[in-house]
Amino acid sequence: MPVITYRDAVSTALREALDEDERVFLMGEDIGPYGGAFAVTKGFWEQYGARRIKDSPLAESVIVGAGVGAAMAGLRPVVELMTINFSLLAMDQIVNHAAKIRTRGEAPETGDFRIPIGQADLRRTGKDITICGYSRMALVAEQAAELLAQDGIEADVIDLRCLRPLDMETLVNSVKKTHHALMVEETTRLGGFAGELVSQIQEQAFDYLDAPVGRIAGAEVPMPYSFPLEQLAIPDAQRVAAAARKEDSVATNIVMPQMGYDMREGTVVRWYKQEGETVDRGEVIADIETDKATVEFEAYAGGVLGRIVAEAGVAVPVGNLIAIITQPGEVVPDAPEPAAPAAEPAPAAAPAPAPAAVPPTSAPAPSADGEVRASPIARRLAREQGIDLSLLSGTGPNGRIVESDVLNYQPAPAVAAPAAAVAAAPADSRIELTRMRQTIARVTADSKATAPHFYVTAEIDMGKAMALRRDVNDAADPDNRVSVNDLMVKACALALAQHPKFNSFFRGDHLEVHGAMNIGIAIALDTGLILPGISNCESKSLLQIATATKDLIDRANNGTLRNDEYSGTTFSISNMGMFDVESFTAIIYPPHAAILAVGSVKEQPVVRGGELAVGQMMKATLSTDHRVADGAEAAVFLMEIKRVLENPVALLL
Repeated sequence: MPVITYRDAVSTALREALDEDERVFLMGEDIGPYGGAFAVTKGFWEQYGARRIKDSPLAESVIVGAGVGAAMAGLRPVVELMTINFSLLAMDQIVNHAAKIRTRGEAPETGDFRIPIGQADLRRTGKDITICGYSRMALVAEQAAELLAQDGIEADVIDLRCLRPLDMETLVNSVKKTHHALMVEETTRLGGFAGELVSQIQEQAFDYLDAPVGRIAGAEVPMPYSFPLEQLAIPDAQRVAAAARKEDSVATNIVMPQMGYDMREGTVVRWYKQEGETVDRGEVIADIETDKATVEFEAYAGGVLGRIVAEAGVAVPVGNLIAIITQPGEVVPDAPEPAAPAAEPAPAAAPAPAPAAVPPTSAPAPSADGEVRASPIARRLAREQGIDLSLLSGTGPNGRIVESDVLNYQPAPAVAAPAAAVAAAPADSRIELTRMRQTIARVTADSKATAPHFYVTAEIDMGKAMALRRDVNDAADPDNRVSVNDLMVKACALALAQHPKFNSFFRGDHLEVHGAMNIGIAIALDTGLILPGISNCESKSLLQIATATKDLIDRANNGTLRNDEYSGTTFSISNMGMFDVESFTAIIYPPHAAILAVGSVKEQPVVRGGELAVGQMMKATLSTDHRVADGAEAAVFLMEIKRVLENPVALLL
């Protein structure tokens, strides 16, 4: 094999290219008659002529720019720059001009490339997290949101489009809605623009954050030219999605849910998953027994069941940890040991000792410095409502107390001092209260002590409504008959649509008004009273409500109601007409704004058109929380229910 110099190898290669393809030509400084600074092109001028061997001006940017243009026209130019250091003088033409001409990307389908200055674009709407990017990272953020949607995580995606002026209003409004934010950019983390975004979010929306603002950026290296290396250095959709899941390093704490206002503790009856098994969001993972029923519990996060904290058969206070769900491959964080059951109190000397107090919900584990971890918005709400954060158990990352923990917190009622013991008469006896009866006692006492009740009663002519019910039942399936209570549920749903204030919860400084009308119906069981609900009554027909009611009563009697059927109600009805009760007043079920008490339909004399007739009359009494509405508002709402029932065609619409 012959041995030649690098210069001779380059010269030979250039001759071969010039001989094989007429489109090849050379440009450079002194490459003509002189033969170049290194004599690589010596003799080329004489062999190929001035048309293909071009002496160029002493300007690298001009030479390279002309070469880029020639290549665009279909020629194959070779540009000589003498030494590599001279290439830096033409870097703009190499990496900017040529890149803009050759690089292709996705474009708007409308063909409109204009954007308003200083106005960000909300590319996708969600409720769980805000992901913000600009330029290429806006598209990556959208791709990450698609991946998150597969896990049930809904993301707001914001494309800033313009950095100065900066549209912080759109970004801040999104963060106020989602309470979580992630900034994405190509450049390095240190000194990147995302730091400015984080700073402004902290200044303008600090009280709305449930967790620190996250950032994901390019690798701390000079950006490589190699495409495979570039892919490693720049964030992609998978990395952004992982960061949105708290950078794939924070487990989800599964806590004992509060299945209704009155629930203080629950017992895991059975685990359907073992540690290490995959769990999908919404999948049933356990059966939980409350004071009233056994319900199926669905996981509110997907991943791997990393640890079971509450063993089957152990009572756990509401809000306490029962399991930890992690991401695949994630190390399971340490979990606090489940609290041991309180020791039984020693018997009192008095003949009739007072019943033991209900154990309070355990406090969350403090951080290493002894401070309770809570998000800014949780601290503000707790301060406004006078709630001691040390009494709450956090459901956020690493046990952090978040907004929903404060909103859902129900303080344990104070235990009254025992009355002085009185000697029992010989005929007296003691009846121990069941857990359900204790719960009912606690809830009703809390309601009367917290919500100032007032009552409005109306007498309703049910003649047309009863005739409608008879006609519907004659035409309907015998197993799906409409009851008077079904008429009341439908009438209340129609009235609530006109008066949404009565479909709300009182939250200290504001009302939480619900769009869905989930109406609870009081069901008397042998063990006590429960109030499960029919969801979305505003969109159900009368027959659908009848079917849902029958199903609800059947499953209430056999103890198979779901968690959401206990905890998701927004208004309630109590009907004692079947006991021939003329009228009564009901206690509001917290945190509802009102409850309707329905009596029996009775035949009684009425005056119609100046003549005496027999009417089918019913009395209904609305109990209202005076913090939510005044007497006149309650009267108008009750009159709307009366109007619907006395003109019942609307019940069929």
